Amino acid sequence: QELAILKAAGVKNALCPDLGAVQIARAAGLEPYGDFGLNVFNSRTAHLLPHPLASFELRQEDVNRLAANGNDVGALVYGHLPLMLTRNCPLANSPKGCLNCKHAGKIRDRKGVEFPVHCTRFEGKTVYSEVFNSVPLVLFDRPVSNVDFGVLRFSVENAVETQAILDAAVRHEKPHSDCTRGLFLRGVL
Repeated sequence: QELAILKAAGVKNALCPDLGAVQIARAAGLEPYGDFGLNVFNSRTAHLLPHPLASFELRQEDVNRLAANGNDVGALVYGHLPLMLTRNCPLANSPKGCLNCKHAGKIRDRKGVEFPVHCTRFEGKTVYSEVFNSVPLVLFDRPVSNVDFGVLRFSVENAVETQAILDAAVRHEKPHSDCTRGLFLRGVL
């Protein structure tokens, strides 16, 4: 029902984190785009999925190879990468407590680095919590060749930060704060 409302409002595409979501999007008449959760790592997988987003663990050369095989491939060019999904909220034992965190907070490691945490709740109960990297992946200032689209994933940013990032991405500006290039330059192996 929610997808029907979005389609009536003019939404045409759906970013799908798994194969079940691809089927749901198609049934709702939306064009599915494969999200990073599908972990597209090779051209065979890229060929089987609609508009796949290449795994953010791939190097630039690997993304180029996926796209060179005639696949409509995208790349994640901005976002705080998810580090962990957990059913138990890591903020539940904090001084604020889980019920007072307003679905967002931070945990700190032994070096003092803060990692954003966002909780998804349903009927007042935490369904899962997502822990994000302390710094965002930023690639919009680099030429990401052979991809058909780039995705900016906003998760912990407020409206002002989101607008500033969008403006910087349009101008291909270098990041103004700490960031990571992920595995884009060095790869997994």
